[in-house]
Parts: sequence; C-alpha cells; structure tokens
Amino acid sequence: MHTASRRTIAELTDESRSAGLVRAEVTDEDVALFCSGMSQRLAADRATTQDDWRRAARFVLIGLGVPYELLPPKRVPHAHLDPGAADV
Repeated sequence: MHTASRRTIAELTDESRSAGLVRAEVTDEDVALFCSGMSQRLAADRATTQDDWRRAARFVLIGLGVPYELLPPKRVPHAHLDPGAADV
C-alpha cells in the first residue's frame, strides 16, 4: 500500500508540475513530507476540527504554489457536512 500511494503521489505531482499547478521545483518527496507532517500534527490534537484540516491543507497548497483560484474554500459550510445543521 505504501508503494502504491507513493507512486500515486509521484504521478500526481508530475502531472501538477506539467500543468503549471504547482511550482516547478516541487517534488513528490515535498508533497509526501507536507502531507505526512500535517496529518501527524493534526491527528495528535483531539480538538482538531474540519476547519483546522482545511486551513492546514490551504497552507500546504499555497506552499506548493497552487494558484489561489484553485484552493479549497477556507471553511466548509455546515450544510455541506450535515444537511440538517444550520450554517453559522
């Protein structure tokens, strides 16, 4: 599974570089390091929210050079997570 996921990361990184969606110098090792570090840190904190994950993902994507218009929104409206919840 590890080998398959690393191969997928490498392929997606190559495609993203070729399409100009990330900086030219970004490597699959960079992507793996960012994602691994972010995941370990956020998973260790029991108080981490969906918005915390989204905020961290935005920082990683900005660091990789993803154009602003392609970034995910800063927060997920509650209605998208739970159709019965009120959006605050």
